[in-house]
Amino acid sequence: MILLPKEPMSLNANPCASGSGTNPAWLLDLIGRIMMTHRLPWDYLVVALGTAPGDAVALIDHGCLPHIDHGQTERLRLFANILQRIEHGLGHDGAAIRRAFECPLCVLSGLTPAKMLGGTIEDLWRLRAAIDTIEAPRTKWYRVGH
Repeated sequence: MILLPKEPMSLNANPCASGSGTNPAWLLDLIGRIMMTHRLPWDYLVVALGTAPGDAVALIDHGCLPHIDHGQTERLRLFANILQRIEHGLGHDGAAIRRAFECPLCVLSGLTPAKMLGGTIEDLWRLRAAIDTIEAPRTKWYRVGH
C-alpha cells in the first residue's frame, strides 16, 4: 500500500512549516517522491535524519517534518542527493534500488548503504561518493523471430 500525502508539500500550505524555521519543502517533496515511487522503507529517512518514527508519519500526513535544525538540513540535503544519484545510476529500477541499499560495498569496507545512513556527516559524504561505484543491472535482450 502506497501512502500519499494529504496536502501538497509546500511551506505556505502546511501547518508544520511555521514552527520549523527553514524547512526545505522541496527536498521533502523529492525524498517523498523517490521513497514512495520505489517503495523504500521509511526507516531510511528516520535513520538518516536521526528523527523519531513519528516524524516520518508527519511527513506522510502533512508534508513536513515538525522539527528540523541546521544539522538535519545538511543531512536532509545529502540524503536527497544520495537518493537522486542512486535512482539515476540504476535507471529508475525500483527493485535494483532496494537491493542496492542492502548490498555491502567494498568501498564502504563491506558496509551496506542502509547502515551508513545513520553515521556522521562524513559517512554520508563517503556513501554519496560510493553510490557511483554501484553498477546497474545489465539486461540481456534476445531477438525472437524474424
